[in-house]
Amino acid sequence: MTGASGATTARTWSAWAITCRISSSAPSPEVSVRRRRRYPAALTDPRQKNWNPVRFHSILPADAERVLRMGSLIFISEALVPTSSVEMARIYLASRRRNRRLGVTSHLHHEDGIFLHYFEGPPGAIETLLLSIRCDWRHRNMRVLHRGPPKERLLTEWMGFSEAPEASFLRWMGGAPDGITPEQMLERAEIADIVEFIGTLQPNRSVSAV
Repeated sequence: MTGASGATTARTWSAWAITCRISSSAPSPEVSVRRRRRYPAALTDPRQKNWNPVRFHSILPADAERVLRMGSLIFISEALVPTSSVEMARIYLASRRRNRRLGVTSHLHHEDGIFLHYFEGPPGAIETLLLSIRCDWRHRNMRVLHRGPPKERLLTEWMGFSEAPEASFLRWMGGAPDGITPEQMLERAEIADIVEFIGTLQPNRSVSAV
């Protein structure tokens, strides 16, 4: 494109690209190491038995309480990569590394061209991930369905993944009414039902809704 219109478009695209690069940049290894050393593994590692930061609040400084306060988030988006593809594997591997670095656990479900992603962890870390994920070219039209504290820690792995037809939210809900798309079904579903479905995909885990 040329002229004033083309210049405006170029500036808009450039600003978007800069925002995505800034928001998706990872903290330096030195920062990550300092964060991991700051608190015992029993407080920061969700793989530890009976991991629950709330019970340790009395021995942590005020800033540590804010860091370790639990949050959860659910979003859906339109997937732009096919199921069981190389890009899906890359999403899983990159998400697992990033989640571990930030102390966040999540589960990504792929069904009928829709991503359903559930997160648990420090609210600030979740929001940092969200900024980066918004810029990912492998999906679009991201909508946050839920943001708030969970009733309890549901996820036991840094990153979980499932996809239809092996796991199906629509089948688990008993099917969708006529004329309702899978995307509309997810948007209209109760948050408790979504969380319970994600819970059924976790190994050896009892389910409790948010």
